[in-house]
Amino acid sequence: MFIQKIIICNIFAYYGRVEVNFGEKIEGKNLYCIYGNNGFGKTSFINACKILFLGTGLKEGNIPHSLKHLAPSATSPKKFIKGNEHYRGILNTNACDENKEDFYIIFEGFLQDKKFRVQRTWEGVHTQEINETLELKIDNQSYYNEEAQEKLNICLLPTNFVDFFFFNGEEIGEISENIRKGLRDKIEEILKIKPLDIILREIEKYKRELKEKQADDDKTRLDYKIKNRELESLNEKIEHYKKLYKEKSDDLENNKQHISQKTYEHQKIIADDDKEMQKLYDEKNKLEIELEEHKEKLSDSLKNIIFMSNKSLTNTLKQELHTLKSHSRKEDIEVFNRLLPEIKEITQTYLQENPEINSQEINYVMMNALENIPKALATKNTYHSKISNANALMLERAFIRLEYINLYQDINEMKECKIALKDTKTEIEELKIDDYKQERKQNLEREIKQLRDEQNELEHQKRESENDLKQVIEQKKEIEREIYHLNQKINTERIDNELHFLQELEQSIKNYREKLIIKLRFELRDKILKKYKNLLPNDNIKDLVIDENFEIALKNDKDGLVIIESQSSGQKQILAIAIFWALSELSKAQIPLIIDTPLGRIDGQNRVRIIQNYYAQNLQTIILPTDTEVSKREYEYAKSHIARLYKIENSDDRGHARINNAMIDEIL
Repeated sequence: MFIQKIIICNIFAYYGRVEVNFGEKIEGKNLYCIYGNNGFGKTSFINACKILFLGTGLKEGNIPHSLKHLAPSATSPKKFIKGNEHYRGILNTNACDENKEDFYIIFEGFLQDKKFRVQRTWEGVHTQEINETLELKIDNQSYYNEEAQEKLNICLLPTNFVDFFFFNGEEIGEISENIRKGLRDKIEEILKIKPLDIILREIEKYKRELKEKQADDDKTRLDYKIKNRELESLNEKIEHYKKLYKEKSDDLENNKQHISQKTYEHQKIIADDDKEMQKLYDEKNKLEIELEEHKEKLSDSLKNIIFMSNKSLTNTLKQELHTLKSHSRKEDIEVFNRLLPEIKEITQTYLQENPEINSQEINYVMMNALENIPKALATKNTYHSKISNANALMLERAFIRLEYINLYQDINEMKECKIALKDTKTEIEELKIDDYKQERKQNLEREIKQLRDEQNELEHQKRESENDLKQVIEQKKEIEREIYHLNQKINTERIDNELHFLQELEQSIKNYREKLIIKLRFELRDKILKKYKNLLPNDNIKDLVIDENFEIALKNDKDGLVIIESQSSGQKQILAIAIFWALSELSKAQIPLIIDTPLGRIDGQNRVRIIQNYYAQNLQTIILPTDTEVSKREYEYAKSHIARLYKIENSDDRGHARINNAMIDEIL
């Protein structure tokens, strides 16, 4: 299949008729890049493509399982289409407000050598009786609605394949998890095993018809026919209830995951508030301590700078201290006279202890000199000051400290500390009444309550489907007993050979079916491992195992199991790509890839490998990257494979998206 044109009209972010023309297929150039910023319409594009093939489930009454994550709060296909208070719906809001009538998605292209056109349309969107139609045209043959959906599944893209041909790179981990859980079903689709099931049913039906003809009387024949029809109807009901039970179980699991996610978001807001509040209180306490320290420091500074504001007095004091240092004072002589007897005694003791200098003449000279010192000092200029020696010493020390005091800095630091403390207190009060966070918490609480209500309803529906299933199984057992008794009345001797042949054929087909699945299991294992190693050659994964239930397990170089959930986001995304790649190869279906946010969680080197290996297949690949995912570096690696470039433009309200042809210089 090759898509030549995609048209989206008034769906999601796309307003009016938006047409993307991919042109004719160019050999060796299979890559089409539609660049766009996040929120501009990339996700809208991929979801529109999915809805074209899956529908919204309007006629069936159930939203397709792989679309439910788009609107967890939508409880019906109608709400999925039109939206509710938590979800905008699939219809463009501006187009709805302006009462536009055209809402559709179209793919045009070639299927082998045949032209095809598929269109899904929504009519009566402004009424309660909204209608959804599907039209498929292959060459000159047209199909509508249920028949079109059946042909679409057979000829273009089976619904089970949609998830791994059209996907969002951000959701690939979740998608791959769903695929890994239902891998056996996917294998049966890929191998076209469903036709084998049809053959087995036809064999069973033919066996019944043969036995029916051997009945001896009309009543037995009629009873046998009726009971077998009832059995067939019950088998269909069992399949229906099994499917319903699985859907409800999956919905319930998704619901629980959403509750867990919303609860985590709610708790995180509370925890973040608590952390932020604690941080602010710690800051407040720290600032209060600093403020007290600044006050003490300022108080000490003020004690030592009492004369700071009177410069004249300060200068006079300094001059007085200087004069005191350079002149004798009367108080100094008085002190010397008081100490003179002790000085004499100390001098005489010293002279007596040193005989070599002790003589009466020296002793006389020394004593006489000491006696005359006060008289000599008194004859010199003495200076009288009102400042005592003790106070002079204190003042001198105070002036020394004054040199190291910066009063302005102390006052400024205290002022800044007070401002910071005030701001912190304001932040604490604002955090207590943060309107946005309060509203967000309340919204999350409402969403959690709604999800819990849905959970209760889903659990009720699951129990109902389980009870219905058990009831139908019991009815089937009763019908089988009745058929068994009717079989006893029918003589099958004349058809024993035919019945034996049919039983052998039936068993052979069943054996072939199982062998085919087993063969593919090993083939799938080899392909997934090979693709994974191509994309991530230096990883710790050395082996991959797929068991009888098609559960995938990874092993490291020591043969130890590696828990997939413990791998990084990038590793899980690459594993998912390897699974998708292997499944698409095994299907031998030439279905284009359409990938939104293709390289979001992948590092630089691995991006190059994905571009050169996965995207460079001879298969139309439409990717919707941002300019940071596929930057100039990645573009250079992909350039030889790129057929066309496009850019998504959008308005400020994000509701008028357009897709235009672009040159690389306009994008990067």
